[in-house]
Amino acid sequence: LQAWQHHLALTLLASWFVAETRLDWRKHYPTDPTLVQEYDRDDIRMDRLPQLSVANIRELLRATLPLPQLSLDEAATLVVSHLDNRTRSRRSRLKNQRSP
Repeated sequence: LQAWQHHLALTLLASWFVAETRLDWRKHYPTDPTLVQEYDRDDIRMDRLPQLSVANIRELLRATLPLPQLSLDEAATLVVSHLDNRTRSRRSRLKNQRSP
């Protein structure tokens, strides 16, 4: 139950972040009417451009957030930690599959 509540809380926060980012984007970057006309065709009537997608927002975050700079030792420690966690997880999963 607690894991579900954590998942739900993070999902709500992420959705809120996406909604706020869309609103801020629309406020700070108004739609260029010539761009709307460029996409307006006879078969599809567009009076405005679509909202930012989650993928668009992810790309904005990737472009603006700084990447962590790890030393060689820090990177090696991180890789070993991931391998250790993956091995423990695999062992646990295999153990649970063998148990009746």
